[in-house]
Amino acid sequence: MTTSLPRHSRHRAVDRLRAIHGAVARSTSSIVVVSATDGGGKSHLVDSVLVQLTGITAVLVRALPWEKDARWVVAARVLDRLPRPEADLPRRPEPGFDPPATEQPESDSPGDAPGGAPGGFAVLVDALARALTAAGPGTVIVIDDAEYCDPDSLRVLASALEAAGPTPVLLVVTLGSPARGPSATLCAQLARETVRLGPLDQSEIRELVATRTGREPSAAAARQLLEFTGGEAGAVATVVDEAPDSWWGSPFSVPPLPASVERETVALLADMDPDQRAVLEAAAVLAPPVTLTSLAALITARTGSTPNEAVVSSALDAAHEAGLMRMDLSPGAAGILFRSPLLRTSVLRSLAPSLLLELHTLAAGVAEQLHDTDAALDHRASASTGPDPDLSENLRIRALEHARAGHWSDAGRAFLTAAALNPDADAARELHVDGIDALINSGRISEARALSHALERVRKNARRDAVLGSLALHLGHAREAEAQLGRALTAGADKDPHAPAEPSVALALAQKYVVHSLCEWRPDRIRHWAAVVISSPARDRPEIEEARAVELLGSAIDGGTYTGPAIDDRLAGLAPAVAQRFEMATGWIALARDDLETARRHLGSAVPTADVSGSARISLFAQAWLARTLTIRGEWDDALRVVDTAARRVDDLELDLLAPVIHWSGAVIRSMRGDHLGAAAHLRSLTTSSDAYPMQIIPSAMARMQVAAASGDYTSVRLAAEPIVSLSHAMDIDQPGFWPWHDLYAHALVLGGRLDEAEGLIGPSESRAEAQGHRSTLARLGAVRARIAAVRGDVDECNRIFRRSLEHLDGLAMPYYSARMHFGYGQTLRRAGRRREAHLALGTARDIYEQLGARAYVERCDRERRAGGVDVTRTGGNSTLTPQERAVATLVADGRTNAQAAEELFLSVKTVQYHLTRIYSKLGISGRTELAVYVSRNAEPFRPDPPGDQ
Repeated sequence: MTTSLPRHSRHRAVDRLRAIHGAVARSTSSIVVVSATDGGGKSHLVDSVLVQLTGITAVLVRALPWEKDARWVVAARVLDRLPRPEADLPRRPEPGFDPPATEQPESDSPGDAPGGAPGGFAVLVDALARALTAAGPGTVIVIDDAEYCDPDSLRVLASALEAAGPTPVLLVVTLGSPARGPSATLCAQLARETVRLGPLDQSEIRELVATRTGREPSAAAARQLLEFTGGEAGAVATVVDEAPDSWWGSPFSVPPLPASVERETVALLADMDPDQRAVLEAAAVLAPPVTLTSLAALITARTGSTPNEAVVSSALDAAHEAGLMRMDLSPGAAGILFRSPLLRTSVLRSLAPSLLLELHTLAAGVAEQLHDTDAALDHRASASTGPDPDLSENLRIRALEHARAGHWSDAGRAFLTAAALNPDADAARELHVDGIDALINSGRISEARALSHALERVRKNARRDAVLGSLALHLGHAREAEAQLGRALTAGADKDPHAPAEPSVALALAQKYVVHSLCEWRPDRIRHWAAVVISSPARDRPEIEEARAVELLGSAIDGGTYTGPAIDDRLAGLAPAVAQRFEMATGWIALARDDLETARRHLGSAVPTADVSGSARISLFAQAWLARTLTIRGEWDDALRVVDTAARRVDDLELDLLAPVIHWSGAVIRSMRGDHLGAAAHLRSLTTSSDAYPMQIIPSAMARMQVAAASGDYTSVRLAAEPIVSLSHAMDIDQPGFWPWHDLYAHALVLGGRLDEAEGLIGPSESRAEAQGHRSTLARLGAVRARIAAVRGDVDECNRIFRRSLEHLDGLAMPYYSARMHFGYGQTLRRAGRRREAHLALGTARDIYEQLGARAYVERCDRERRAGGVDVTRTGGNSTLTPQERAVATLVADGRTNAQAAEELFLSVKTVQYHLTRIYSKLGISGRTELAVYVSRNAEPFRPDPPGDQ
């Protein structure tokens, strides 16, 4: 199987290699190829994984180019670095071991190696197999730059892995891409899985810079390096090493071009004839990917005649052969790409200034002929040598068009370019403000923050203060945002209380107040400011539709009706960037209303966003609530993938406002799975600032509460809840479905003996949930009330409330909540002396937690059950299973859930649960993990009989 990882994949690649190693350590040996372009970081990746694998034997050898024809040398080096086997083993060969040629395999095919024949090959295989056995299960062997490894060493190692038998070993080989030669071919044949690395992403570039230079680069600098190098690890390292200190303080200037790249480009261009070079120069001027149509049109404009196809083809072939360019032959969209953005930049810098200006001017005309307005404006700007008021105005108009369509990133670039070309200092500063605002709207907070320092030179006015307030908002500085937005609101009144504000400024400010009010969790203010925006006469502005979307949220927070189908009808007629707002709002409301399937559908639709279309802020909001939806549904692996992707994006953008709501779900899942380091990493990203919004404070507190609860530390749960309790006294955050914190805190209060306080906490929320018919809230709070009843000695009332609470969850597909309720119920019954009932409740909780992979809670369930003293001693009993029990055991051991097993065997879920209880008792095991091991070791008896035999 080949796993082709997409761009920005190193974090996933590390996780994948660790997962592969974990699977190998539990089963059989395997060979994995890690491939990347030269300088792509494959060696660093493998080193990173080896550092994380503790308690196992790891051997790393590097194949050297001049040894690729020296037989056995790499295998002997591996053998020399493995632990020495028992004393009675044959002496291991020294490095460079070389048996007689007559005893070596003559074919490149692994199947032709005479592994069973006496002689050098067999001796080396046997010695390696014994050494691997001595090294122990989970041993990792890494051959770096395996394309230079001699093929016979690869054959010997592959045979040794097989000969090692029950000792599972992972062999990792790294290859450049493209890698050619017999060893590369042999690696591909032997590998069971290939992990292909894409370029570095923005966060990885920041890590690389920190490692090489000791400095902490801004996200804006990392983004510039990404665009300049294409994320190629070797190129990034070279640029970083040569970048002067002055560049890091002005990351919007072009980074230095490495001298080695310039030398390479000059040499390559020198080998081309003038016609070929002219083609390459024209391609460099055009924005990638370059189409053949635009390339031919530019060459025609330059020469005055249609280019000869043979000349163009030969030039492209020469560039391809030299490693400068490649063709992307996608159907209907063939394009020409330089191998690296650095090479394109180097070609451009090799041009004489007069020729470069001429080509940009000609390219602008070509773009206009092809109706590519943005490209035409970009080329005109590149060809300008001084202020150009007409071009500045054209760019401003184009920026407004992008803004109306929600293409905020494009709008920001156009505004900022217009500012640079405008000769009027005041007008240029206003355009600069507009550019920063557009970058904020696109979610590129790091760049907006870097550019905002220039606003100190802009005279204070409503527009400037509004933009600074918006920046503070996205950075999560609530009081600063309130102050800046307040100044913007009163700026016009200070001069003339009767002078109306400029409509566009008033509209933009009101929309910023809409978002500010949402983050403050003030539905009354949301409705007020949304009404101001919606009443604006500028009907074609995207702010109006975003205000409508947030207004839906404000109404839902206040308990308004939820009309999903009506929202679906509205979405049909909206542009994608505008519809994104409604998708996010609709999904969030559906999540709050217990409609998880609708929530997943809408939130999933709101996540994708191109860098130039839609808002990264909205996309990240959608990812946060999608992760929460998947968490409640029990789809935890998918939830973690969403969290990890969003967390890196938040870090790249420095969008601190949304970090807590994203890391909340990650902290919950990883703490419940017993991943303490992972949970701690999420906690470090939560806010502790007194200047934070409720939107940050609430999920931060909830995440800390759950992490503490996962370890059974309910004192810390109560301490972690203090910020949210304090906030609840100052404002209404108790709307059913939005912030479900009450039950976790109330359980901690009950366990601390504070029953009246717990009852007082849940009472008002229960009443609101009853009025709205909010089932999951009634279920969760009912579980608390059941616990209170049991502690007060009324176990019958406890049972009645608990059964009613479970009925509220019926049909909602919320295994996360169901497991929590059963666990709490089991704890309560055990403490009330109802040990057998507690044993059953905890068993149900344990089964759900095991399906979720919540190892920490599986262990807690086991501890609770052992404490209850029911079925503590397992004698194994009658281990003979009925045919139906064997079928259930086989399916469950294969990873099926109870519901899936029931569907496949035409049984009810309760029957499957009943069979599992009997299976565990008969076999003397305690859960699915042990059952899977038992079945794998006793595969023959567990083959399910055909349905007719049951």
